[in-house]
Amino acid sequence: MNGIDWASLNSASRDELTMFQAIVNKDRAALRKLGQIFFIANSLPAALLCLDHYYAPPLSFNNLTVYQMTQELDLFRKYSQLLLHILADPMPTDHLDLRKLFGFRKLSESHILLLAGSYLHKTHLSASPGQDLQLYMIDFVRHFQIEVSNRLRERVCEQNIICRQCNTFKPCVTYAVFQYCHWHDRCHDAHIPKVSFTASFYNARVRIHLQQILIVESLHRIHSYNPDFMKMQRSFWLKRLYDALLPPSHVLGGLAIAQFQHIVEYPEATRTLQQWIRHRIYFRLYEPITTFLSDLTRLGTLAMVFDRPYALSQSLLRRGNYARSTPPPLFVRPNGSQIVHELIGFLEDRFPPHPHCLDAAILTLWHIMAKPVPIEIGLLCDLLETLCRSLVLAISFDRDINIHNVTLPRSWLMRPICVEAERMKHFSMLHDLITPIGDLLAQIYTGHFAEHLLYENRTLTSNTVPNRNRTIFISRVCRAISLLGYNIGNWDLRSRILSEITSLRRVQLPETQFSMSYKIYVEARSWDDIAHAVRHSTEGSAMDEMVNIVHKDRYDNTRFSPRGVRVVVYEKIETLPNLLIGAIPPVASSINVGAPTDALILKAPEAPTEPAPTQTAKVDEAILIENTAASGAKDADHEIVTDLDADESVEDVAQQLPFLIQLTRWMARLWMNL
Repeated sequence: MNGIDWASLNSASRDELTMFQAIVNKDRAALRKLGQIFFIANSLPAALLCLDHYYAPPLSFNNLTVYQMTQELDLFRKYSQLLLHILADPMPTDHLDLRKLFGFRKLSESHILLLAGSYLHKTHLSASPGQDLQLYMIDFVRHFQIEVSNRLRERVCEQNIICRQCNTFKPCVTYAVFQYCHWHDRCHDAHIPKVSFTASFYNARVRIHLQQILIVESLHRIHSYNPDFMKMQRSFWLKRLYDALLPPSHVLGGLAIAQFQHIVEYPEATRTLQQWIRHRIYFRLYEPITTFLSDLTRLGTLAMVFDRPYALSQSLLRRGNYARSTPPPLFVRPNGSQIVHELIGFLEDRFPPHPHCLDAAILTLWHIMAKPVPIEIGLLCDLLETLCRSLVLAISFDRDINIHNVTLPRSWLMRPICVEAERMKHFSMLHDLITPIGDLLAQIYTGHFAEHLLYENRTLTSNTVPNRNRTIFISRVCRAISLLGYNIGNWDLRSRILSEITSLRRVQLPETQFSMSYKIYVEARSWDDIAHAVRHSTEGSAMDEMVNIVHKDRYDNTRFSPRGVRVVVYEKIETLPNLLIGAIPPVASSINVGAPTDALILKAPEAPTEPAPTQTAKVDEAILIENTAASGAKDADHEIVTDLDADESVEDVAQQLPFLIQLTRWMARLWMNL
């Protein structure tokens, strides 16, 4: 190209020549940039040619930030959409650009000539090397569509395999929570500093899952569509999406900070998700039993997030194939009630609610924990937290005209609160919820009798489940059940909670210490220690905080605010989310804050096997050594608190007052009836 007078060419011609130069030189950076330029200029065949060479061989996305990944997936999706656009054209022979790109000529309305050496010529069974091939129009269109479909399937499947293994989609939970991973550089998940977990990070992570779901869905529109393959991909990515929306630890965020309105792909992804969720529910059988409750909980939750109007109006969760058969005995309580129906009712959370919906949910969780019934431990914690939240709100509205002096995590309070619905709910079986907690904690901690508790395709009986992962779930159970006692103020209930939690001391492994994450719960000597642990349970995370909501009419500004808790004064319950959201950093409209101006140029993997170890994992040892002294100091600071600060003591007394007032009313009524 040295003899070309570049100055005499217009910009479009220069770009096209540069494109061919980049193809010859295998300059991926130039191909990526030119592909975007052509796409913006609506030069779609040129954009397709650039991107087709850019993605051959396939790229490794490992170790990208979530922000960089949004850019890469956006570009790949444009590439797949170009192929789909061409595939959908019933008469590709009418377009000069396509004739140039694919190397064929239109001889007449009925005949096409495939030029020797072109892609379509090489892939045709009747073609001879060095000789052009004449085809009937109908045969050419069929061949054209099959080859474009094959190219799309090949590229998307290669990309999907890489994304399934890519650590950008899956942060290491133990590293996120503890900033330490015992696998070190052998860990296949991303080791991300805790400071990186922000609302923008959470929403960008959700976005890359929605982007990938749309990319996978493109396979549904090609020739030789494989239903079994798509079924597996839908199941995999729905599970991954759930984990992104509702991570196993609040450190990684939660639905309360989801800002779907800032995600460009959300409207289209929602339509795709609705079809995926409905399909999975309709065709789900009870078998395999070991995964049924987990699948139902996950799919039901996703249906309520992305398809709630349809799911409720059509009773979606009650129309699966499982509803047409007799439930296994394991799913039936002694009185004949089916826990599947009760669980569905709890997930749907309809208005108006059934008066005994909370009692039914309590009995369902009791049955799951006591029987026991197979379920993923993370999903069981999700159900327990949701139930404890519902009980706290229902009891609070039962004892007072307004919700007042209630302390819950901000993420729990950000969800809509319907005053009418909460007042309709009865509750009389709180002790049945508390009874199996001690055994549950012991099962998570020791792995004994934990065959029903699943974690990442393993049971908790497996010694391959790290103790730090167990710690996360023990902490969640302790906090959820303690929040129930903290807000109710019933000393008998608190005593039972204290007894169940501290029973874990009886199975403590020899010569070991309980993790600092839950040690203050398990080694508590009184309810004061539990209360202290609850107040400080969200410290160290920018994604959540403990909030004490107080009604304006009863707010006392002379009262001390307990340490570790933010007091929020409200007038109308509808305004509460806006009051709470003030503490959440805003999410950029692009969900791309922190991304570099130019996306990282990716390299092709040497072998399409397991993903390479994360770069950040290599500095784990240095971080651990640097923080050893500090962690020792923290251990001393977190010893069981015996002397609570004065303001915390005041808060604990204040928590008891609503229950004592209600108790006084009951006693007065009883006295009048004597």
